[in-house]
Amino acid sequence: EMRQDRLECLFASTIADEGLDCPPISAVILVGGGKSATKSFQRVGRALRLYQGKDKAVIIDFYDQGKYFKKHAERRMELFKKEPAFRLKIQK
Repeated sequence: EMRQDRLECLFASTIADEGLDCPPISAVILVGGGKSATKSFQRVGRALRLYQGKDKAVIIDFYDQGKYFKKHAERRMELFKKEPAFRLKIQK
């Protein structure tokens, strides 16, 4: 259903980290945390695939406050800030 652009929402766990090619996806909410550059960009990449009629992708990430999670969120933010094609909008 998602590949035919007939599904509004899809929840995926880490099983979607690799091997998921579904170009209609235009939004990703990152709830898995972590600080791995590879995994972060793989997850974001789910919404960056070219698809007719899609002109942008929305990625929502959470700036976690827990002891280790905060460091992970800061690392992901550093990665995203270095990507020149990304326009970040930070809300508190």
